[in-house]
Amino acid sequence: MAVLLAALGLGACGGSSPKTVSKAELISRADAICSDQNRQINAVPSPKGSVASITKDQMPAAASYFDTTLAIARAHLKQIKAVGRPDRDQALYQQALAQQDAALAAVDSARQAAHAGDPTAFQKALGEAGRSGVSSRDLAQRFGFKVCGTAGR
Repeated sequence: MAVLLAALGLGACGGSSPKTVSKAELISRADAICSDQNRQINAVPSPKGSVASITKDQMPAAASYFDTTLAIARAHLKQIKAVGRPDRDQALYQQALAQQDAALAAVDSARQAAHAGDPTAFQKALGEAGRSGVSSRDLAQRFGFKVCGTAGR
């Protein structure tokens, strides 16, 4: 499920908060949160088989995997939101957040397709999640994140 991890690469880095923190503090605290997220996601057993050739019979396992991992990502997102906004490079940070939101929305679409037993919609959503995740990671790395700008596993 590397595509999921790619989509969640920024991890939970996102959101807005009324307080402003130094960019260095935001990176340090967010990367620590993303490390915890990666550890938790890596502990979730991946469904057997390749997502590129997932069958309808494998959809329940994929749905369960996405239920768990998406919940982990969303919980960590809330933690990062509490850290605050960076004191500089806010536009780049906001771009990374917007792309991460798109990636998580695509992962949620894949999760819903898996629950519906629709391999075609599942593949389409995973493709979008992968594209959004790559863009999100690139923006996160440009901002300066180390852990939040990686795909995990």
